[in-house]
Amino acid sequence: MFTPFKEGSEDQEEFEDLIDENYVQEVVGISKPEFFCIFYSYGYPDHYFICTEDPDQSNPTVYGTDHEVYFDELDNKGKLEEFLDRFMTKDEFLEVVKGYLAEKFGE
Repeated sequence: MFTPFKEGSEDQEEFEDLIDENYVQEVVGISKPEFFCIFYSYGYPDHYFICTEDPDQSNPTVYGTDHEVYFDELDNKGKLEEFLDRFMTKDEFLEVVKGYLAEKFGE
């Protein structure tokens, strides 16, 4: 959980002067939003969140931000279902690699 706007939370104390509440509320469309981090990585952006108060609880919107601009830039990455469809399973990835190697080395 990430609760930068919840009164008395550790996140509010840590991020109170670092995150522009008005900007985040404008992007998310929810007053005093609370977030749940669903993924983090070493790419850009490196953190993905959903808002716990998202009106579509079965398929919430995913937001991305990066540690360099943590919540100063918050990008709407679309609905969770479509976001997850961008990733490959291990078997799908293996097929792509096999195809590449076969093409590259003629096997």
